[in-house]
Amino acid sequence: MSAADIAIDLAIDLQEINVTFKRNDESLVALDNVSLQVEKGSIYGIIGYSGAGKSTLVRIINLLQRPNAGSVNILGQDLLSLHDKELRGVRKKVGMIFQHFNLLRSRTVLNNIEYPLLSQKMSRSKRHAKALELLKLVGLEEYAKAYPDELSGGQKQRVAIARALANNPDVLISDEATSALDPQTTADILQLLKHLNEKLDLTIVLITHEMQVIKSICQNVAVMENGRIIENGSVSEVFTAPKQTLTQKFVESAANVTEMR
Repeated sequence: MSAADIAIDLAIDLQEINVTFKRNDESLVALDNVSLQVEKGSIYGIIGYSGAGKSTLVRIINLLQRPNAGSVNILGQDLLSLHDKELRGVRKKVGMIFQHFNLLRSRTVLNNIEYPLLSQKMSRSKRHAKALELLKLVGLEEYAKAYPDELSGGQKQRVAIARALANNPDVLISDEATSALDPQTTADILQLLKHLNEKLDLTIVLITHEMQVIKSICQNVAVMENGRIIENGSVSEVFTAPKQTLTQKFVESAANVTEMR
């Protein structure tokens, strides 16, 4: 297989990414020579404790953070070579969901989902129909006229997922999206993500500090510590033969959670 064939199969291809921040005349290394490849249509987990570099890595994927060095290839495009208009087009193909939902409290559920579509040349009826279709996809069509404050945490996250899908993204990034949810709701949201991955052929990057989340739906995982990927591979390989001390701790914590459940 040629290099070109391999590139076609990758949704995300980061090579030797370095990010350094200046703080009080000191240099803080956020990412240290990080390389990451995520196949199209897969669910890839990135795990690490707070400060490991996960959030910076997420911002590299849609180039909200530019690296000091390295290459960023997303959906077959070299993001560092794109002009602003071209970059905005690629960013629309990368949806994001967050721990705190980020819903607009003054808008109805339906209006929240429509919000990303307001900048497009689309009639109100088509925008309305699109939002209803997405609500049905996440199982909340009966809540179209409700407001975020009337919903549970799990329902709010479902609305946030529907909104993230409004631009028909090819990649969905889940940045600690289940951290504020109880175990049963977390399991429900993870199963929804798995369903969307299969139904829409959606590539999902799942950022978390919980190995049980990785174990539930991911095929591959990267373990981060101090701005570096210290171990990666298939979830089955990493679970059965963790090489690094931190990875072993994550695996043990997931095993303990399973036993308690």
